[in-house]
Amino acid sequence: MAGENYINHVVLVLDASSSMGPHKEELVRVADGQVKYLAQRSQQLDQETRVSVYSFADTVKCLIYDKDVLRLPSIKSVYRPHGMTALVDATLKSLDDLNKTATLYGDHAFLTFVLTDGMENKSRNSLTNSQILSRVFQVTGPLLVLFQISAQCLKRRASVLHLRTLQCGMRHHQKV
Repeated sequence: MAGENYINHVVLVLDASSSMGPHKEELVRVADGQVKYLAQRSQQLDQETRVSVYSFADTVKCLIYDKDVLRLPSIKSVYRPHGMTALVDATLKSLDDLNKTATLYGDHAFLTFVLTDGMENKSRNSLTNSQILSRVFQVTGPLLVLFQISAQCLKRRASVLHLRTLQCGMRHHQKV
């Protein structure tokens, strides 16, 4: 459709538990690389892309909310590993917030990346995987991408992670 306003809403949910301490620089590089790629694709495809960043350890924090990808700073200054792993709480919080996103005008797409090296061990929510998936599908046009990154492969994946995943994530709004 000519003149359609395409709006991408991308969420990065970052594990900030203590086990990520040794991998802080790699995680920042991966997250910043994803943001850089999103910014390039946003300009190439003439689409608006808005990014939110959450971190989780013992609790969930929204570090950046619905900001234009072209104005997003590095997460280096706000990412601080500490504590346990509230993976379920963080995923649900980001999905709940996405579900509240205004979609009155334009064609909206949603993409969530969860980057973690470990298993759930701190969440207050005790939902099963199927219950979590049902919450994913409550969000308009959802796509959830979960990456569990082991310590051994974080460095190796860091260089290619954003290339494989973000190309898939932007397909919804690619011009034909």
